[in-house]
Amino acid sequence: MSIRAISSMGLLAITVAAGGAGAQQLARLAADDGAGGDRFGCAVAVLGERGLVGAHRDDDMGATSGSAYLIDISDPANPVEVAKLLPADGFADANFGYSVALTGGIGAIGATGEDSQSSGSVYLFDTTTGAQLARVLPADAEARNGFGLAVAIEGSVLLVGSPYTDEFGTSSGSAYLFDVSDPANPVQLAKLLPADGGYGELFGYAVAVSGDTVLIGAPSDTENGPFSGSAYLFDISDPASPVQTSKILPADGVEWAQVGRSVAVRGGTALLGAAGDDDLGPGSGSVYVLDVSDPAQPVQTGKLLAADGGPAHHFGLTVALDGATALVGVIDDDANGLASGAAYLFDVPTGAQLAKLLPGDGAPYDDFGTAVALHRGAALIGAARAGGDGRGPGSAYLFDAGGCAPDLTGDGAADSRDVIAFLRLWASADAGADWNGDGAVNTADVTAFLNEWAGGC
Repeated sequence: MSIRAISSMGLLAITVAAGGAGAQQLARLAADDGAGGDRFGCAVAVLGERGLVGAHRDDDMGATSGSAYLIDISDPANPVEVAKLLPADGFADANFGYSVALTGGIGAIGATGEDSQSSGSVYLFDTTTGAQLARVLPADAEARNGFGLAVAIEGSVLLVGSPYTDEFGTSSGSAYLFDVSDPANPVQLAKLLPADGGYGELFGYAVAVSGDTVLIGAPSDTENGPFSGSAYLFDISDPASPVQTSKILPADGVEWAQVGRSVAVRGGTALLGAAGDDDLGPGSGSVYVLDVSDPAQPVQTGKLLAADGGPAHHFGLTVALDGATALVGVIDDDANGLASGAAYLFDVPTGAQLAKLLPGDGAPYDDFGTAVALHRGAALIGAARAGGDGRGPGSAYLFDAGGCAPDLTGDGAADSRDVIAFLRLWASADAGADWNGDGAVNTADVTAFLNEWAGGC
């Protein structure tokens, strides 16, 4: 594998709304070997000093075979490529890099396998060396199931969406749980199915995991009308026998809202993107905020809307959550021209919009906000069509999202309530308590959190 540098650019202009002081663009990432249509930035993940960016239409191993880039962001203004990742058995139309996720020491990369022979797969890589560890396949693999279209990983648990399986009819969908405690030898634990699955509902289109809670989107569910969407919570405290605890349907659900098109969960908070919601006009989009501390009785606590939202913006197409901060992607925002895109930062407890993020070199059809990731104040945002009137190789942008990482309650201060919130995460082994980013939740994280907490906000 050849290793090529990722180019970066210095501080560029961004738009910051009231309350968003401190948010700034640090670097633009672009593959030096990029070519038009690679879609670099179609998927992004960030954890500690590592970033991971997918380019699912790269062609190193055949047309749209795909690739991913592992990036060292320890100096966020000067990111450095660690490795360009390619699967050992790559092939044309594999779409490797369509989805990506990170946990301590492991990167998970989905390859949807968009041909008549492949069910899709997920590859595990060592994020220190860039070495491939394993290829993950479901026990009941069938062609064109979309396995790997969505991935989430936390600790030793890998969650994979496969929205085109057909247990309840064509494209009813499913998801799979794997034990990756030995990442060279993943073990399938369970296949997740909704209790009321149905034809075309795309259960598994978006997935998230936090501690013993799994959240799965079904954006084409029809309970509130065609393509109104829904999401499901599962308890995986016994990962070999997961239990569906509830189905989430918003009280104001409408047809075409696509609730569950994107999902995130951290501790007792969940986000459901509804990119087709109509509060600010048809297709303006929204994000639902839920308290899922009792997964059998989820409670909607808020609804996020862009202050300058409008029809066909599709706010909520992508979401990320870290502590008390949400990051929302909006690829059809037009601040830098038609479909140039934007991303928004919100304080989750209050619902206040903190900032609107725009790339300094944004242009029409960039699709900035294609993918979003957030960890400890570092925001990584994909613009998968950037670099050429919507036909470019794509880019990703690293932002300092501002905020105060130890302020887990979102009240602007690092106080005793944040210590309590952290200890609750730590007691449940939630990845949000992996404060040093090494993939394990242990006493070292308590020390790391308290040291940062002592510095205040």
